[in-house]
Amino acid sequence: MADYYCPRCTDKLALRPPLPQVILTPYQDEKRAKHTAAVSSLSHPVQSVFDSRSTRYYADCMQEAVARGFLQVDSSHRTQVIFCPSAQSSIGSKYKWGQFAERTDTVVVVKTFEPDKVHPFTENSARYVGKLCNSCGGPLF
Repeated sequence: MADYYCPRCTDKLALRPPLPQVILTPYQDEKRAKHTAAVSSLSHPVQSVFDSRSTRYYADCMQEAVARGFLQVDSSHRTQVIFCPSAQSSIGSKYKWGQFAERTDTVVVVKTFEPDKVHPFTENSARYVGKLCNSCGGPLF
């Protein structure tokens, strides 16, 4: 079970992770290649791919999400920042075993407190609809 904090409460409670720097360690470069691939891979059970193949766009999405998104803290106390620029607009696609599954409209940034591993991927905002902020009880986006 995860806890969620809207952007306002994330800032008010000083929970927002620092803005990530674009380091592109080998681990991050592997994740960038996976999430900006022109063709999905059959070797990944699930793969989300940004519409843009640009490293700059990928980095900008990560920084924008961390700066403006809501927070998810999972049962293992891992923190993800989630940002939906515009529900129902699309920024990428999700594939399962190389087959198209759905369009995505949300950026999820994981490993937010690990500067050499932090990276974004895309998700569908429907996964977060109806979830409320644990602090104020308001909507997340």
